[in-house]
Amino acid sequence: MLCSLASQASKRMNNLEGWDVEEQQKRAIFMDHCYKVYGRDNKDHPMHGVYTGLWQEFCIKEAGYAMRDRFFEMMDAIAQYEAGNLPQA
Repeated sequence: MLCSLASQASKRMNNLEGWDVEEQQKRAIFMDHCYKVYGRDNKDHPMHGVYTGLWQEFCIKEAGYAMRDRFFEMMDAIAQYEAGNLPQA
């Protein structure tokens, strides 16, 4: 029984194996930025104090437009390549 408990505790302690501290810090900084940009630091905001939905809000309000524009830029580049209009590297 004690061996089993020790083994379980050891597995929990290794839970951070492969943890990318820098990546997690970037996520935290970005979420804090979104929290402020979308006004959730304002006590009158209906979602004040809540981080839930920030990523979705960012995707809809900002990233979605950028990715849509990028899609059409790529489609144009493909069409130019297929037509032989791009300079050779």
